[in-house]
Amino acid sequence: AEATNLDMSRLPVVVPNRGASCHVSAAPVAGSAGLNAFGLDFRANGRVWDSDLAALDSDGDGCLNGIEVGDSDGDGRADGNV
Repeated sequence: AEATNLDMSRLPVVVPNRGASCHVSAAPVAGSAGLNAFGLDFRANGRVWDSDLAALDSDGDGCLNGIEVGDSDGDGRADGNV
């Protein structure tokens, strides 16, 4: 879970989406928490949140990652656009 805490500190994630941001489970536990499409893209991006990752629609729902995590431009500051 330590890597998860470090990764979460790198994302400007708003409270309703915290656990489900990168994992298939909203309450992941070490060793049994697979990554969802956003988690895979975050890992492929070097575990860095930036404008490139914000501009993707990892889960294919028509809403960009930046909007979904609350930082539409990927500058690392939450803008509340959830």
